[in-house]
Amino acid sequence: MGKVKAWLENEAEEFLSGVEEEVKSGKISVTEGLHKCKDAPVSWSMIGFESYEDLEEYFATKVAISCIV
Repeated sequence: MGKVKAWLENEAEEFLSGVEEEVKSGKISVTEGLHKCKDAPVSWSMIGFESYEDLEEYFATKVAISCIV
C-alpha cells in the first residue's frame, strides 16, 4: 500500500506543479488552472487538499501571488 500512496502523491504533486508553471508562464489563467485541476483524475487529498475550496484558496493565494512577484 505504501507504493501506491507514494505514487498517488507524486502524481498529484507533478500535476499541480505543471499547472502552476503554465499559470506562471502566462500560458493559462489562474481560473483555467483551477478548472484544470478540478477536472483532473488526481487524488488531491494525498497532498492536503480535502475539498475544491482548498484548491481555490491555494490558487487564489499561492499561485496568483506568485504571478505578481
